[in-house]
Amino acid sequence: MAAFIPIMTPKTTFRHRFEAILIWVLPYALRPLPFALRVKAGGVIIGPILRILPPTRKRLSDNLDLIYPNISKSEKRKFMGRICKNIGSRFIEGFYNAEFHQQTRQFHVADGALDQIKKAKAIGRPVILVSGHFGQWEAPRAVMMAAGMESGAIYRKSHNPIFERHFFKSVSAGGKPLFQSGRAGVRGMVKHLKSGGVFAILLDQVSLSGEMLEFLGKPAFTALSSAELALKFNALLVPCYGIIRENGRDIDVVFEPAIPHSDAKTMTQALNDSLGARVKTNPEQWYWLHRRWKTPK
Repeated sequence: MAAFIPIMTPKTTFRHRFEAILIWVLPYALRPLPFALRVKAGGVIIGPILRILPPTRKRLSDNLDLIYPNISKSEKRKFMGRICKNIGSRFIEGFYNAEFHQQTRQFHVADGALDQIKKAKAIGRPVILVSGHFGQWEAPRAVMMAAGMESGAIYRKSHNPIFERHFFKSVSAGGKPLFQSGRAGVRGMVKHLKSGGVFAILLDQVSLSGEMLEFLGKPAFTALSSAELALKFNALLVPCYGIIRENGRDIDVVFEPAIPHSDAKTMTQALNDSLGARVKTNPEQWYWLHRRWKTPK
């Protein structure tokens, strides 16, 4: 692969080019290393940088204070270090997502974990996989792909048009079609569901147009769209996660039993509770930089 040189176009600015260079420097510097070492190095290098950046440090501190108000300063400092190291490693995996999907030996899935999805596919019933920015969130899609069940995904377009080209290609490595968040994406999702397709969505970002539900014991605006679509198209709604083991390489890929159909709020709260339970067990694996508990000003 040739070295990346960001090119200015009428739609890009110097800032876009500068940001893209910063994003590309470390992944390309690490490229000669084996994949596992690249991922480990990403955590070791990026982690300390994130921890000392004022905006990052403040966001992490504020979120941790909200959820863990009694945590000591020393434990909080160590906690933030583990969180930032995890973010660094996941960034490198995401940058090389196509290569990550080839690491099938590191995925561990319980026997029968995919049975409910296979049964749904066999009768043409659509499936919605729901996860969050927790552990290795691409792992369930990788397992689905390896099992011959490609899954589309919802993604948020990068604000940087230069990096967006790589980002789109990276997310596409996990399966197609891709649906950009927004009205056009929803129309694409509807068409895909009507055809009995599978798509994945990450539910843990704030949605000020959603409903105020509970996440990790605190009120948080949450989009009801995944549950609403499941109800409308009789789709299987399956919480799924990629939980990273202590060695930092192996991943337990979990597909929980589908959420029973009831009403959109109840179903979405069940999804929040599912993710919340995973975060409580492995808190350093969640992306604590989200403004998850943001409220309208």
